[in-house]
Amino acid sequence: MNYYNAWLQWGFFLLVFLVLAIWESNRPRRTLAQVKILRWLNHFSLFAINMTLSHFIIPFFAISSALWAREHNFGILVTLNINPYIAVIVTVLALDLALYLFHVLMHRLPVLWRVHQVHHSDTDLDTSTALRFHPIEFLLMLWVRIGAVTLLGAPVLGVVVYELLFSGMLIFNHCNIKLHPLRERQLRWLIVTPDVHRIHHSLNEKEHNSNLGFVFSFWDRSLGTHIIDPLLGHPAMRLGLSFARRSREQWLDRLICLPFRRNIDK
Repeated sequence: MNYYNAWLQWGFFLLVFLVLAIWESNRPRRTLAQVKILRWLNHFSLFAINMTLSHFIIPFFAISSALWAREHNFGILVTLNINPYIAVIVTVLALDLALYLFHVLMHRLPVLWRVHQVHHSDTDLDTSTALRFHPIEFLLMLWVRIGAVTLLGAPVLGVVVYELLFSGMLIFNHCNIKLHPLRERQLRWLIVTPDVHRIHHSLNEKEHNSNLGFVFSFWDRSLGTHIIDPLLGHPAMRLGLSFARRSREQWLDRLICLPFRRNIDK
């Protein structure tokens, strides 16, 4: 069952990745500054490390946790005996809120920010940035989802829906695609669009501490972490972190060691 769950989620992830990578190569929002082949090689290597570690360190997945909760009648939604369809909606919203709050902590707590800097040190932004997570953060995100699913006693369908939604949106909001301005403005009222999330990767500290949602954009608007447009505008906005503008900082070994190095600025 665990292997099936993994293949379902990551197979969907790679399919969406391929579609959006082709889209952004034909209709880019911004011109990328780094050498794409080397950058993608580092990102896919980091992704391979994360997948390997998760396979050996975490013996189960969020869907497995939902199955366990159902078999043992455990969790808030089980106790409240909520209508199954409403439980699916609550699960999707609750899991996204949990990851939003986790993301807030990654920015607010210095020890977590050192780990999260690996993701923010990318000075370009495209589909491959969705792969750029330090192994510690990657595993923590898995545990947050597993913990939230277990505590909720979330239905399996709700977890499947959110896991696929999360996988697809993680790539979508990092990709370098140019949407029609009207469509972008309409979509951002519900979901995190590429323009919304790009602000989160700004070099400007106030901007990169905003727009922390993963799937739905209303968490940021409701909780005061939303910025509509970057100060310099999207074409001129600089991305990444100051120290990461040195090309050597983009290599895999530096990314892995980054959280443990001293004197790293924001």
